[in-house]
Amino acid sequence: MRWPTLSSNSISPLLTFSFDTEGLFGYLPDSSFSTSSNWDPLHGVEGCRLNAKAGTNKESGWCAGANNGEQWIMADLGDVRAINGISLQGRGNPGYGQKVTKFALKVSTDGTNFEEVRGDLEDGKFEGMRRDSDDTVFRPVYPPVSARYVRLQPIDWVNHISLRWEVFAKMQ
Repeated sequence: MRWPTLSSNSISPLLTFSFDTEGLFGYLPDSSFSTSSNWDPLHGVEGCRLNAKAGTNKESGWCAGANNGEQWIMADLGDVRAINGISLQGRGNPGYGQKVTKFALKVSTDGTNFEEVRGDLEDGKFEGMRRDSDDTVFRPVYPPVSARYVRLQPIDWVNHISLRWEVFAKMQ
């Protein structure tokens, strides 16, 4: 089953109406994020949040140090939460056109043993960006999964593995 791509203007009403949901990254310090690699110090976790813009000591978006299937970005949510969605954007620098077009989502309660979440594509992965790298896509996680650690692993990308993201969970 394919889920529709939603514009950033339609995400909030959908979540408010359909789920008792909140985005979590606004509550998390940069130290809650880790990656397999970074392109350089300016392209690390500091710019990985949804809608992040370039600024002092950061670029918009996490950019992996290499383009291969071994790259990932992970968030430690601090507590086990009921994860029910994820949003994704590309790098955020329009001239580069860097975005993730397909990804795997893995979750864990202990940070060691990860399970892959079934996505919206036939192969069980999630569809990422289809349009401009500044657009936002929302992918439901249904049924919700319990996790403290959420790891996004890019499978396919355009130009370079680069993204901004958000994890949504049931409000406590």
